[in-house]
Amino acid sequence: MSSYRCRKCKNGILIAAVQGHNETELTETYECDACGHVAVIPSRMIICSQMVTSFIGGLITAYLFIEQLSIFVTVVQFNIERNLTQNIVLLVVSLLFLAGFGYTLYSGMQGLAKRKFYLKAPQRDKRIRAS
Repeated sequence: MSSYRCRKCKNGILIAAVQGHNETELTETYECDACGHVAVIPSRMIICSQMVTSFIGGLITAYLFIEQLSIFVTVVQFNIERNLTQNIVLLVVSLLFLAGFGYTLYSGMQGLAKRKFYLKAPQRDKRIRAS
């Protein structure tokens, strides 16, 4: 049984829906047993993979960026005859990779927040109060 609660009606529990043949396996689809609200929540495996990959890739890319930046600064500072175009292109490419890894990390954090959002959903009091 799922421990996710419905955010719409706050009474129901989200149950794993049957996965269609065209649905990707990157997410888990849940349906509320009370109101029928459908929620698509990323799986733990995908979130973990996104975060670990982006962290490791970001560290490696940051190292390469710093190396190219130090070469570029040295060439400019000491006016050494060297191909600056190659260094600038490598700096731009490494910045693009850093942005991509940053976005992947952000996406993993969003997925983690969504999972926690449904886990910590408040539950409505089922007792009817007399007026």
